[in-house]
Amino acid sequence: MKPIKIVVMGPRGVGKTTMIKKISQITIASTSKLGTGSRKKSNSRKNAMDVGRINISSDYALYLFSCQGMEQLIDSWETYADGLIGFILIVDGEVKESFRKAKKAIKIIKSKDDIPYIVGSNRISEKDAKKEMDLENEIKIQAFDANNKNDVKVLVNSFLETALQLLKKAN
Repeated sequence: MKPIKIVVMGPRGVGKTTMIKKISQITIASTSKLGTGSRKKSNSRKNAMDVGRINISSDYALYLFSCQGMEQLIDSWETYADGLIGFILIVDGEVKESFRKAKKAIKIIKSKDDIPYIVGSNRISEKDAKKEMDLENEIKIQAFDANNKNDVKVLVNSFLETALQLLKKAN
């Protein structure tokens, strides 16, 4: 099967692992690392990367890779780059720092070639997420609940439609 990759990114606690678990057809593979910083106990662990898979056809498998942010993505670029079709950037209404970090990530993504991406707004409406990030209208935002399998499917399908539209414009 040929791999097609989507990177799901956002800060800790926004629902990346939850959404991948909800939609993956396999038990997700996770790597973890020891947590650092004053808010975490010295023995706490956090997921460094999750990988889930959805079989699209007998020829293609869609892989969802989560990463904590642009630093991890840049450090692990070779892992992600082959077969990468774009990003789903997650923000969460209950994780206020996610909006600031998302704005920074969007600037970095936009500085690259035309890599398709959308913003998934977990536990906050599209309108409120756009307002929190002060985004221009051309950036697609899809509200979803990371705990709802159907919502996650709609988010992934919305990303795939966005990626196809960008590909059609390029050709």
